[in-house]
Amino acid sequence: MRTQFLTGDVNWMEYGGKWVSPKLNNGDFDYWLVINFINMDDACGRDNEGQPKYIADVRAVSPGEVGEENLRKAMDCCGIDNENPTDLTDLMKVEMLDTYGIYSPCQSFSGNNGYKVLREAKRALDMIATMFGFCMDAPKNRIGSTGWDCIKGDILAGLNK
Repeated sequence: MRTQFLTGDVNWMEYGGKWVSPKLNNGDFDYWLVINFINMDDACGRDNEGQPKYIADVRAVSPGEVGEENLRKAMDCCGIDNENPTDLTDLMKVEMLDTYGIYSPCQSFSGNNGYKVLREAKRALDMIATMFGFCMDAPKNRIGSTGWDCIKGDILAGLNK
């Protein structure tokens, strides 16, 4: 699956970046898969001796599922407070929600070769999109919240079940 560079630095290997899939649909709503690539040495400000240097997380984000209140909170977090949410593009909403933390984690990759880590994450996108329902059915935290809960911004839903 092709991706496009969403945000980050031109020197993404050094400072990290985000890539996004084309718009996908599971039959009920539209969503995007986001790859968040992190250089852990840069993120932590030190040498992470014995730990993987690079991490790539694949996340599902759906602006249509979060509701007006969560979208407003994400806008405030990103410093966008005077605009109407309908004036924002879908990719702007995807970036804001991912930054704010309203997404469903799908899969993570790590290693010391950044190109290999990113390649593995990009290769996984087709499988994740094909098996989206199974990925979303799995618990995403220790209290039992599923991907369906997380993509709506309700990570504490497992407590209510």
